[in-house]
Amino acid sequence: MDIRVLRYFLKICELGNISKAAESLHTTQPNLSRQLTQLEEELGRTLVIRGKRRLTLTEEGEYLRKQALSIVEMADHTESTLKSFQNHINGHVHIGAAESTVMAFFASIFQKSWETYPGISYHLNSGNYVDVTRSLDNGLADFGIVIEKTDKSKYHHLQLPHRDTWGILMHRDSPLAQQKSITPADFAQLSLIASREIEEIGKIKNWASEGSPKVIATCNLITNAALMIEATSGYALTFEGLTFPSESNHLVFCPLEPAVTSSTYLIWKKDTPLSKSAQIFLELVKEAVGEQKD
Repeated sequence: MDIRVLRYFLKICELGNISKAAESLHTTQPNLSRQLTQLEEELGRTLVIRGKRRLTLTEEGEYLRKQALSIVEMADHTESTLKSFQNHINGHVHIGAAESTVMAFFASIFQKSWETYPGISYHLNSGNYVDVTRSLDNGLADFGIVIEKTDKSKYHHLQLPHRDTWGILMHRDSPLAQQKSITPADFAQLSLIASREIEEIGKIKNWASEGSPKVIATCNLITNAALMIEATSGYALTFEGLTFPSESNHLVFCPLEPAVTSSTYLIWKKDTPLSKSAQIFLELVKEAVGEQKD
């Protein structure tokens, strides 16, 4: 499959119309229609159902669309990485990141990088451990920022000088909102919105010795959970400082007691060469970590 044809196919999927896609791609409708037909013949599968006004993807077409998105993204990332090997540092660094207040630490590193290497661009993609490591393994990210755990046989790792504090985010009208902290007994009674990885967070399981809460929903972005809490008066397990409770959003954060904190790590794949831009970023992180340890 030609990467150019996959880009054509994605544009057709996006606009749902060959004529509109051709106009957007600055080509002709017959040429684009021919490219689509040849792609279907090459794969031996019907990818779209051609309606009068709009195309509809078949099951095979939807599968190809998802795969094409990853393939094109990987191709773009590879191209930008290769270009950054020039003497003039002008490249991209892709980072998969768990939600953590450690991002304030990285903000200063980005700023320091731009002072010396203004051509380096940083791209963050939020997600949980599975999301982050999948991006690393597929070549879509140079680094990952993860909480607590990492496969040290598969990834290089650097512990960061930062710890996040666990607690419960809730509506200010919730019965527990007036408490200064949440005990394991309180925790066991909750119906909770939590990270998809809650069962793998050993510290939380050990802390909640009196029983686990009922997990009614999972998420990987606390912003979405916060909106649900504001609307339903539920509870979410999260880190302090990821949201900003105020009178306008009616949210309250209450830490766990005894306190539970988690470490954060920067990880990158072993046996995979880093671009010059990525090497510069890593050196800046190591330098900042060393300074904070001194």
